[in-house]
Amino acid sequence: CFGAPRDATLIVEGAQGDFLLLILTGSVRVVKRVAGGSADDVVTVAVLGPGASVGEMSMIDGRLRFATCRTMEPTDFAVLSSRSLREILQSAPSLGNKFLLLLLQIMVRRLRDTSNTLMPHIAGVFV
Repeated sequence: CFGAPRDATLIVEGAQGDFLLLILTGSVRVVKRVAGGSADDVVTVAVLGPGASVGEMSMIDGRLRFATCRTMEPTDFAVLSSRSLREILQSAPSLGNKFLLLLLQIMVRRLRDTSNTLMPHIAGVFV
């Protein structure tokens, strides 16, 4: 378990990363840079609290971080690396599979939420 003060950057958009963070206490704001804008031009993608995870996309696909995650208040979090996940899958397959299923459910829920948010903005494009 790790702790971070208010306004700490936990994950940086565009950085390498092979781990996810599970938020135990506190809250995290997820922000994405605006295309063509300055480094300070960002949009809030989500505000997450205890029980949420961040960083799972890069942990799974190995690509650069999608967004920046900053604490909004003192926050405690746990770290799970891709290496640790592979070890869990080998030593405790049932537990590892349950974790992967939970992670898949989280990612699908986020995809649905994003799609529902975007559909009103692009509905006229398909007419």
